Amino acid sequence: MPFINFIFTPFNRKILLILFLYHILVAFVFHWAYPFTIYTPDTPNYFLAADAKDFCGYRPYGYSAFINFCMLLYKSIYVIVFFQSFLYFVAIALFIFTIEYISPFKNKKLFYLFTILLSLSGQVFLLNNSLLSDSIFISLSLIWISSLLHLFNSKKNNYYLIALNLIICFSLAKIRYAGLIYPVIGLLAGLFIYRKQLLNLFVYVIGFLLIVLIVYQQGVSQNKTKYGIDVFSAFGGWAKLNNASVVIPEAKDDIREKEMYLLNALFKRYPDSIYSTKNVLTSQLMWGKLYPEKKYLAFIYSKNKVHGYVPSYVYCGKLYGEYANYLIKTHITSFITKFYLPNLFGAISPQDESSGNVHIKVDENIRKVCDTDFDFFAPRCDIYGAFISVFDKIKYATLAILFIFSLTYYVAKKYFKLVTSNRNILFLFISFFIILNSLFLAYVHPVLLRYVIINEFLFIAVIFVFLDECYKLKANK
Repeated sequence: MPFINFIFTPFNRKILLILFLYHILVAFVFHWAYPFTIYTPDTPNYFLAADAKDFCGYRPYGYSAFINFCMLLYKSIYVIVFFQSFLYFVAIALFIFTIEYISPFKNKKLFYLFTILLSLSGQVFLLNNSLLSDSIFISLSLIWISSLLHLFNSKKNNYYLIALNLIICFSLAKIRYAGLIYPVIGLLAGLFIYRKQLLNLFVYVIGFLLIVLIVYQQGVSQNKTKYGIDVFSAFGGWAKLNNASVVIPEAKDDIREKEMYLLNALFKRYPDSIYSTKNVLTSQLMWGKLYPEKKYLAFIYSKNKVHGYVPSYVYCGKLYGEYANYLIKTHITSFITKFYLPNLFGAISPQDESSGNVHIKVDENIRKVCDTDFDFFAPRCDIYGAFISVFDKIKYATLAILFIFSLTYYVAKKYFKLVTSNRNILFLFISFFIILNSLFLAYVHPVLLRYVIINEFLFIAVIFVFLDECYKLKANK
């Protein structure tokens, strides 16, 4: 049965309708609680780029392009929230029915519980109401994973699905540079899917390599053209130095390159407490006005070494990235033990930023792009921070532990020898995605719940496929 027909079978139509009504209800609740949407420090940058209709040095242009697309339809800030919410509904529905289509639940009670748990991600509903790229990144991630699972399951060449998979992957990388891990995962998946079909494998490999090449070259070209600085991601340099800063007290003063030497001397003047694991894992080294990264930016800006605030930011990003590479290379053991391993634990128990900044004056960059009928972002009731955030964090940590148990038991008991190939592929690919995504995110940035929330959906899939397999094996005895 084709997948589209499967979605609209009588039983699945009921599930789809209930899911749709549930999403509408939750959307109304969150709109009541946060009637003016949610603003964060990242918001003005996205709207600055949307107003310029071009890359503006801070983050990739993808989310700003999405904002402009929404404004083409109707110039209101609420259109952004509507499309973020609608895309999330489509993504979660596709993911639920993809799992059921590829690996049908023998125990329907488990399927009901699986669907309910997937629908309880309170932070995603908060992000749907936020002016951030996270919501559409999560939604497109679910759609991309669903398309990959269909490629695994496909018995014939499906070039339309391959094209869709590549387009979504490119969009993810343009929305957030952390999405560059997706082409790597897709490439490895393609090597398995098309290992015996050389032409398809060639097309697939070339497609993913082009995604990485185009995104990287565009990033470098944009910074070179606009600011005269040869760097891929300025923000990446800031983040990498924040991560590597735990080893600054150990850094020696024998750096030959003059500016790097001065930068090292400046950073070492700050108290060692600034470089504590606690501060690094909350990004304080980057954002605190009195901390060295911002201090050095102020110095560069005041000396007019690079004209303009954004060019100064990009210049510092390049320099910080080079300094961070030096720190990591020369103190790899300390970096792993003081930053990477503690941060990797965040893949199991991440920090939660809660509702962020919810009492902020509307930025003028936002008014240039879309109509707003309010002056401040202020909640009627911060329901997420007050009632949901703790539950979300506990739920995520519990699911992470259950995932580790399920995967360990599955491999140790060699269940993969007893189950169908479809279920093995689904179980092992999703587990592979979770592990590789977590390893990558722990390196590039302090792990926050919204960065790894995609793992939550995948934890649930692995756990419930495992439980249903246990039920099936028990029923067959």
